[in-house]
Amino acid sequence: MRTDSLRISLRKLLIIGALLGVILGISAHLHQPSLAFRQISHEHTRKAKSATDTHWWIARTPRQFGQTPEDYDQELDHFARLRTFHQSQVAKYSTAANRPWLPVPPDPSPPPQVFIWGE
Repeated sequence: MRTDSLRISLRKLLIIGALLGVILGISAHLHQPSLAFRQISHEHTRKAKSATDTHWWIARTPRQFGQTPEDYDQELDHFARLRTFHQSQVAKYSTAANRPWLPVPPDPSPPPQVFIWGE
């Protein structure tokens, strides 16, 4: 039985070491944007929950004295659009965190702020 087939030369070891270093370097380089995208995703998750909670509270609270039905509906619509915006951003940044080598499209502008009754 020949042991030459199991023999690894110094040249092969150096090539394996260099390849391993490149792979680890790329992995470390991609880890940093992944963390940033995950943090942005968590921030949008928090904002989507806040918009959902506010929408729920407004929907179950009677209109305030002097508030027109249009103002009430406008307030509800605003928080529904805000929730949808943040949920779409969560999906976008979660995908970006899982695949940091892909380009991330620019953020759309958030829904415009409307007059909120009582502020």
